[in-house]
Parts: sequence; C-alpha cells; structure tokens
Amino acid sequence: MKQFGAVVVSIPTPQVYNALQRGTIDAAIYPPLLITDFKFHEIGKHLWAQPIGTTVSSLGMRKTLWDSLSGDLKTIFRKAALEHQIAYHRIVQVEGSEGSAKKMLLEAGVKITPGTKEATALINEKAGTIWTDWIKKMEDKGKPGQMVADKFRSLLVEYSKKVPK
Repeated sequence: MKQFGAVVVSIPTPQVYNALQRGTIDAAIYPPLLITDFKFHEIGKHLWAQPIGTTVSSLGMRKTLWDSLSGDLKTIFRKAALEHQIAYHRIVQVEGSEGSAKKMLLEAGVKITPGTKEATALINEKAGTIWTDWIKKMEDKGKPGQMVADKFRSLLVEYSKKVPK
C-alpha cells in the first residue's frame, strides 16, 4: 500500500470499526466475510472489489514438539492443515466473497465497485518492486529468495486455475 502513497498503520481487527468511525483511518483491506463479521459495513458504504492478494491462515507448533510426535500424529496434523487451508479458502474467499457476505453488503447499501484489469496490471507492477526488494534482502541473508519467489509465482499460477470463479 505504501507503493500507492498510503500511510500504513497496523491496528488489531477488533479496533478497526472504531478507527473507521472516528476517521482515524480512511480504509481497511478485508474480504467481504470479515467485513460483515466485524460489521465494518455499518459505517463504510464503499467496497472496491479489486483482487490485491489473499489472506493466509496457518497452523503451527514448536519444532521440538513436532519432532516429539509419532508418525501417525504427524500424518493427522498434515491432513488437518491441508483440510484447514481448503476450508478456509472456501469459507472466506469463495462463499464470503460471492455468497452470503456479498449479499449482506448489498442489502446494507454498500456500493461494490468491481476491480479492473488496469488496476490489476498496476498492482502487479508495484508488487514487482516489492518482490525485487524482498528477494535481494533474503539473498543478502544467504536465503533462497529467488527460489522462493519463483516457486510462489508458479504455485499462484497453478492454483489460480483451480479457484472457483
């Protein structure tokens, strides 16, 4: 967002409603399901439905605990982690963006402005400089920044084809 001239602040989600209401912040980036869950649509009546990224939800534990688990338990955790990602995507990004949450926003009088290909191109251009900086930072630390970026991009292309529209 800094690439577009925004001043970025970090506010815990439960405090965003009051920050929007008081004018402390002008905007927030959330998917429709979280907008309705936290009732941001009560005070914010405009939604720019421009795809700019995704949210990630992860499961984790200390490595020492992981190492102490039996193979059967590790298998259960790996399966649960995969199922969690699939369910999270379905609930937040598919059902939330195109289902009940979108309907609730429209019923509450929120004006939803669709994204554009031109905006996507500009976002991708700005993101390119962010990627370049991140790769250099990782490579300077002796980490495989370029490999990680390339793998991320290839997975993004691969799985974008599988996302329900």
